[in-house]
Amino acid sequence: MYYEITIVQKGNRLFSTDAQSIQNKTQLKKILNLFKEKFPLYEGYEIQVTEFQTTGKRIQDIEHYLQV
Repeated sequence: MYYEITIVQKGNRLFSTDAQSIQNKTQLKKILNLFKEKFPLYEGYEIQVTEFQTTGKRIQDIEHYLQV
């Protein structure tokens, strides 16, 4: 699981954090506090947070997997 923060100003997307940069809620809270200070609502900024959940499985027989 990871979180992405997007900074928007007056409807225009300015930037988003990298998928690997926020891996847990502790990191999210720390970065959100910083962004709330740097990008205040009263200046027209909006902070959006998206949680992504990922899954994966290990491939045991790579050669067989590549032939299918």
